[in-house]
Amino acid sequence: MNPGNVINTGDVVRIIPDFTKAAGIDYWGGWYGPEGSLETAPPGFPFPGLFKYSPILRFNNNPGGWVGSPQQATAFAGCLPWTSVPVRLIFHVNDDNLSDNQGAWQFRVLTYH
Repeated sequence: MNPGNVINTGDVVRIIPDFTKAAGIDYWGGWYGPEGSLETAPPGFPFPGLFKYSPILRFNNNPGGWVGSPQQATAFAGCLPWTSVPVRLIFHVNDDNLSDNQGAWQFRVLTYH
């Protein structure tokens, strides 16, 4: 499957996290909201330097590849005018072991054309 780009040049994007939702990061009850642990992830994590156990948002141009740097998904609570090439959103989890995760965060994604 090769999904198309949905955010176009000139669009405005807003990501609204639901802070009442938490995701389980390990079997022993490490539950975190969309802001993650508020601790910087060390080397060895998928996105070192961003918060551990948090959702990370990236933009991808299909088929061109990644556009811009990965960022905390909660950083997009304001409106972001999109000026680059058409892209799609991809969410990741900043966790070095995904096999023991459960639950989900919820985000509302608004795009204005």
